[in-house]
Amino acid sequence: MRDTGAELAALCEAWQSPELDLQDCARHFLRVLGWELPLPFSPGDTVESTGSVPFLLRAASGATVAAVFVRPGKLEPPAVLVERGLDFCRMTRLLVNGLRALNLPYVLISDMNQSYLYDPREDVLLLYADNPKEFREELAPVLNQAAVSRGALDALRRPPRSVMARQLREWRGFWAKQYMQCAGCPEASAQTLIDRMLVVRHVLAHKVFRRTRGHFEKRFSELTRACWRGRVDGCGAQLLSIFHDMWFDWRIDLFAPDPALERAVGLDALTGRMLVDASLIAQAKIEVSTVLESFNCGDPQEKMRVRMVPDSNEDREHYMATQSIGSIDDARIIVDLQEEGYRAIFVWFDRVVSLYERFAADYDAHHQEEVEESDGMDLFAWSAADAARPEACGDVLAHACRHGFGIFYGDRRQHQIARLLLTMHLINKYDERNQPVERFPGFEAIFEQRPEVLRADQVLYKRGGGARVRVTE
Repeated sequence: MRDTGAELAALCEAWQSPELDLQDCARHFLRVLGWELPLPFSPGDTVESTGSVPFLLRAASGATVAAVFVRPGKLEPPAVLVERGLDFCRMTRLLVNGLRALNLPYVLISDMNQSYLYDPREDVLLLYADNPKEFREELAPVLNQAAVSRGALDALRRPPRSVMARQLREWRGFWAKQYMQCAGCPEASAQTLIDRMLVVRHVLAHKVFRRTRGHFEKRFSELTRACWRGRVDGCGAQLLSIFHDMWFDWRIDLFAPDPALERAVGLDALTGRMLVDASLIAQAKIEVSTVLESFNCGDPQEKMRVRMVPDSNEDREHYMATQSIGSIDDARIIVDLQEEGYRAIFVWFDRVVSLYERFAADYDAHHQEEVEESDGMDLFAWSAADAARPEACGDVLAHACRHGFGIFYGDRRQHQIARLLLTMHLINKYDERNQPVERFPGFEAIFEQRPEVLRADQVLYKRGGGARVRVTE
């Protein structure tokens, strides 16, 4: 690749002229990067409606990059967006969404002054430049034809989780503060609103509520598109209607009525801006591990609870190993956030579910043997066998939430974080099992205020009785 400095500077000046030929200028720009024969293509109406100029860049190695050029003023400065915790501006989100169906590995979007490089399959912003100088230093070394052929783009490091978590925290803090200052919303309700937006995005990315998910997705997409077009009148009421249905139809605990939140969301101008902003966050940031890491700030003890890796617990393991078909419905494991940290939620919830699954498999195998030994089983025998089946061997995730798993929390913040993490984790578990859901299991039995006096014991309850087994570590 030849020296790009003077040529890029001249191109950027020409790009400002209203008389320029977009095709010729874009081709010249790509030739500077060593792409002598870029292929123009038609990616669809969405991209064409923006007036942009798209090319496909195919290296000898087979690597492919879509390069999309837009006129000046169509892109926002990427550094400003990143500081706000965003990954897209409106134009880049529109273009990346329009190109997503083509399953392209890399998309460059540039106005020859400001540039964005995305991995659309993972919805990740890889590199950006605010000016031609930054482009020459950051993007040109990996986007020139020779570098792409050598695999330079595939070698790019994806943003580390700590960086994405910090950006998510910046976005969360910005909008919580906006609702607190502009709408007089209490901090707890403002934080709950942000939690709800994260869960909405998480639900849209996972196929769990199959019967009603399509209708919900259509409503939310139409609301967001209207806000993009500046039609914000009534958007607060529409968002609250979606929240209401997620509570009434799906019974997701996080969406239970909150009058203070509902009053704040009623400010249409503020809510419209928030909805647009929420659509400009990369999906890669809305993963359980990244959301958990985003709370790694503030109080040192809380930071410790975020980072803490759960220790093995021989006594708890022994308690679980001694369960039987007759006792499994009443067994209960309680995680103490104060002592075990947030990651213990995932570890011990999954252990409880795995225990249920083992008992379910054993129960089915046992009755299958009875069928084979008796040369078949009549309907009455099958009905009796099904009636004797433990509740824990049915919907294992629901039984874990209603009876088998509990969380001690110390304060409101711990409860809020744990509720968000468990909600997202449960969505993941249903999705992994390819298990359609009509309603979420309730969380009423899961969360308990931590007693003021509690030794560092692991507390194991039996459901429905005063019997309590304390196992000393």
